[in-house]
Amino acid sequence: MSDLDRLYRLGPIQLAPSVTRWQAATLLFGAFFSIGLMTFIAVGQTYILNEHLGIPTGEQGTISGDLVFWTEIITLALFIPAGILVDRVGRRLIFAIGFLLLAVTYVLYPMAGSVDELYLYRIVYALGVVTVATALSTVMADYPAERSRGKLVATVGVLSGLGIVVINQFFGGLPSSSGWDSRRARRHITRSACRRAICSSAVLLRRAIRASCSPIWPPSSRAAISRSTPPS
Repeated sequence: MSDLDRLYRLGPIQLAPSVTRWQAATLLFGAFFSIGLMTFIAVGQTYILNEHLGIPTGEQGTISGDLVFWTEIITLALFIPAGILVDRVGRRLIFAIGFLLLAVTYVLYPMAGSVDELYLYRIVYALGVVTVATALSTVMADYPAERSRGKLVATVGVLSGLGIVVINQFFGGLPSSSGWDSRRARRHITRSACRRAICSSAVLLRRAIRASCSPIWPPSSRAAISRSTPPS
């Protein structure tokens, strides 16, 4: 049996030909951190508006709504280009770049000196959201065998939900439970998110580099080759 036809399982999940257990485990690792890091910005933004910029509470709703609105506009405009880029460059590389963009966001956010800067940094955040979400959904479609697709989707959904709870509730609640002042709390929140984004990116980059040196091709490449190879 050739490497292209080898079948692996990850627990009850049957993987597509040539997709290894480590590749599937990397997907689950990315799923745990991806949605949690996307939503964690709401926790950090509360501290930025209250403690750093000193925005009155009555104005914060309008500012937060505008930030979310423009983020959604940017993401909607970029999803199609991101999908094309994922197909051309590679899933895991784009996945890793997305986490790096989220990390950059959490570095820049506490440095904002005005609301206008928050709008600028939201562009970086939107790029990270688009690349991570596109790569996650694409890999989630590529990796499972047809009969295990629902199992993998359900597993990714559970891990994404757990990631939201752990990252947002546990790490977001540490400053208040630890009795830190506002400056230390803001620094802790953003640095924690940044470290986790960089860690996720490093894992995915390592897998992308190893995959680029491996003779095992992804399912999409095999399908393209089979279509282009004339019958003997």
